[in-house]
Amino acid sequence: MNFLLYKKPYASFSLNDDEDSAFKLTDQVEIININVSHYLELCYTKGISELSDFEIAVGIIGVYQEKLLDRLSKRNKILEEIGDIVKKYSWVDDVIVAYDREEYLKEAYEANTEYAVADAVEETTKKVTEEVTKEVTKEVTEKNTLDMAKKMKNEKANINFISKVTGLSKDQIEKL
Repeated sequence: MNFLLYKKPYASFSLNDDEDSAFKLTDQVEIININVSHYLELCYTKGISELSDFEIAVGIIGVYQEKLLDRLSKRNKILEEIGDIVKKYSWVDDVIVAYDREEYLKEAYEANTEYAVADAVEETTKKVTEEVTKEVTKEVTEKNTLDMAKKMKNEKANINFISKVTGLSKDQIEKL
């Protein structure tokens, strides 16, 4: 499988013993650029069962879809361990992404806090508006009722009639 976007690796190195530089602690390691979209296409067209363990291991590191990561890592214990490490350090609900879990959780907390504050402000504003509207409506209605009763009294309307129409007591009407 051709994972490389470029024919040459970015870097090559091996670890050598400090005391005996001829003694190599590791084989030659090459850093390559993986064509992830080409890899994902192969997973769907060629099929995971036809990929080598190396191809799957490289894919597990670069894959963005958690479901595909789970399918890739099921082949054997080593691939499962690689998949678990990738999930531990790069995880989102349905997507594996390029930043670590702590950063994601911090951003999610901050976003949820902002939404919670916005919702609380909106709900409080709505309640206060309803209460103020109710109070103002009550005051205006009372003032209009008193004004109407006063006008009716000035026009020499019967106090029982005024009381019946406005709902005010006779004592309230006489004080106007």
